[in-house]
Amino acid sequence: SGADVVGITEPNTANPDPILGFLQATNSDWQKLGKVYAKYPITPDPLNPNTGNDDSYAYQVEVGLNRYVYIHVAHWHPKHEGIREIQERMIADTVPSDLEAFEQEILDKVSTQSAYNHTLSRAQAHIDAGRPVFVMGDFNASSHEDWTADYVANGMDRWCGNPTNNPPLNFEIEWRGSKTLVDGGLTDAYRAVWSDPVAKPGFTWTPPYANDTGGRRPYDDYASNPKCNMLDRI
Repeated sequence: SGADVVGITEPNTANPDPILGFLQATNSDWQKLGKVYAKYPITPDPLNPNTGNDDSYAYQVEVGLNRYVYIHVAHWHPKHEGIREIQERMIADTVPSDLEAFEQEILDKVSTQSAYNHTLSRAQAHIDAGRPVFVMGDFNASSHEDWTADYVANGMDRWCGNPTNNPPLNFEIEWRGSKTLVDGGLTDAYRAVWSDPVAKPGFTWTPPYANDTGGRRPYDDYASNPKCNMLDRI
């Protein structure tokens, strides 16, 4: 992809690491520390020591002489998957007419505010000082900048093979994880480049595949699996 720094979760623990070996075969500058691969020297973030049992890991990457960027790799574990909760309510036909109340029901059921606050708190000193900070990882959560009123009106159905069709799985929801980070001074990098969630939804979960792909649930074949797949940007 041309990336210079890559943050990962659930890393390969093999020794030697085959991914690092492949990278170094193409460019000897590649190195790895914890949950980060980079073409530059990596050290722990001096303001945020990694304890080994933390789901928000922090690193300092030296990209030039006395020039640093700060990489935070988060792995959030929500109480439930928000989009699945919505799907279950649609299947049960229990989506209320009051959609603002429905939004709060879903958010209260899935949100893990302590994790969102913890990730932000570890990056906050660098944000406040104007240092370059990149928060990445496996959030297991949606972005409030995708689930907008415009997307509700004009975006494609997020439920592949939706048998209900009325309504599509499109709701305006201010997901708390992404909102916490943006309110704390971070920017959704994808939405900074592609501002329109209808034109550029950026789905990462789950890109299309054939319904008969081994080891996978049918992609959009409702008859084989009513839940099929969701379309979202994690």
